[in-house]
Amino acid sequence: MRKNINNQNGFSLVELIVVISIIAVFVGISVNVYRNSVNERRFQEDIELVTSIVHQTRGRAMARDISPDSGAFQCRINFESYNLLIDPGTNSITQEIQCNGMVINLDSHVLEYSTITFPGALTRLRFVYPVNLGINSSQTISLRNETIGRCVDIDVPANGAVVINNQYSC
Repeated sequence: MRKNINNQNGFSLVELIVVISIIAVFVGISVNVYRNSVNERRFQEDIELVTSIVHQTRGRAMARDISPDSGAFQCRINFESYNLLIDPGTNSITQEIQCNGMVINLDSHVLEYSTITFPGALTRLRFVYPVNLGINSSQTISLRNETIGRCVDIDVPANGAVVINNQYSC
């Protein structure tokens, strides 16, 4: 009996290369899609953080929350305002309370995944309630995420709800 050496059992080298190439392309596309969705989610987290800080600051001002009322810092008598300090230099938003001409920092939040592009300089928004509903509190805050090339404008009106505009390419 003679064996036929042309009869192969298995895959040829060309078939293996084609299959591995297809798998590599699929994995490469999947990794990019996953990375992009993670970066979009991180950008969304920064947007939600800014919005929640504005809501919390406005709510504290409306309630005239004087909880940091201790020692030399007495807010019961001369409460002035709650402020948001927007600092593009440090890429942070700081919550403040102002009483008796003094300003105390309550909370500071650094945006990790996006950059504050507007306002371009240090800006303080004041929330005073119930008189003069929101003196100097109408502002647009623009955020930019370099990784995905997207920007968003968050409108903070003197009165009413915070508006998150549609994201756009930047």
